[in-house]
Amino acid sequence: LPEVTIQVMGRGNRVYLDAYKDTHDLYAVTVSTDGALALGEGIDLGADWSSLLDAKGDDVLVQSGGQSVAHYSFLGNIGQLVNETPVMAAPTRARFGENQACLVMGYSGIVRLSL
Repeated sequence: LPEVTIQVMGRGNRVYLDAYKDTHDLYAVTVSTDGALALGEGIDLGADWSSLLDAKGDDVLVQSGGQSVAHYSFLGNIGQLVNETPVMAAPTRARFGENQACLVMGYSGIVRLSL
């Protein structure tokens, strides 16, 4: 695993994590049926402060500076940015439905994202 791992989030046969070294990166790790780990390439999350918010299946949400939420999708261990949604505050949590995520924004209400 990356040397300076910050958050680790297990979801099914995947583990998502973010790590800092020269850049802040998002990784997917696939866990095989025999327990072997396969680390994918990191995705540079940019220079703004950001943190792993939540994940479901292939979909990962990352909050960035309290100003936006980025939706990444992973095929195997290769991820790509799907969209970035501006928000009025940093989300406190996410809840997933079948095709959407609802972000709880505290006093600012909720934000619904299509997955």
